[in-house]
Amino acid sequence: MDNKKLIKKVKKILDNELGIDYRLSDLQILDSGNISGYITSGSFVDTDQEARQKKMWDILKKYLSDPELMQISLILTMTADEIQDDDE
Repeated sequence: MDNKKLIKKVKKILDNELGIDYRLSDLQILDSGNISGYITSGSFVDTDQEARQKKMWDILKKYLSDPELMQISLILTMTADEIQDDDE
């Protein structure tokens, strides 16, 4: 699948599954051709990274094929406060 189409598909999946309480940011195509980016969500507050990642990958695995999943390098899962801390 074309990576631009895959980015749109990932956004649509997460829109449907996570609703309005998240923001998918900086999804980009790396030089390797894989996709990378991050998600911010209030639902991640008081949740460790392992649980956040599991939730996101469980969602993506429901809707994406193995070849599509292999095109995703990294999607960080962060709270708004964590993003702010990184900007300072």
